[in-house]
Formats: sequence, structure tokens, C-alpha cells
Amino acid sequence: SLGNTSAVQMLRKNQVILYEKSGSYKKAAKEAKEYIKSFPADKGMEKELNFIRTRITAKNNTKKGN
Repeated sequence: SLGNTSAVQMLRKNQVILYEKSGSYKKAAKEAKEYIKSFPADKGMEKELNFIRTRITAKNNTKKGN
């Protein structure tokens, strides 16, 4: 039903945010991609995924000493 779909959508979005906030950016990116496949109309998640990718890049650059 529509109510279940919106609840699942909200839970999956929160999962992405929790991974991001805990610093698990690769997991967050993976979940965000899956979310976008399931809910392509939610354009906000595209922006979120782009942000997560910048965090992954920054984290990788920090590891390299850049």
C-alpha cells in the first residue's frame, strides 16, 4: 500500500543518513544508489549521493596525506 511504501522510503533514506553521519561513506553511497533505483522521483537523494561522494574523496585524500 501507499503508506507502506512511504514508510519504507523514509526508513531507507534514514539508513543512508545514519551511515553518512557515522562516517561510513561507502556504505552510505551504496545505499543511496539502491534508494535512487527504488525511488527515482526523489531528486534530493541525487544531491545527497553527490555530497557523500565528496566525503569519500576527502577521506581518501586525507589518507594519502594530501
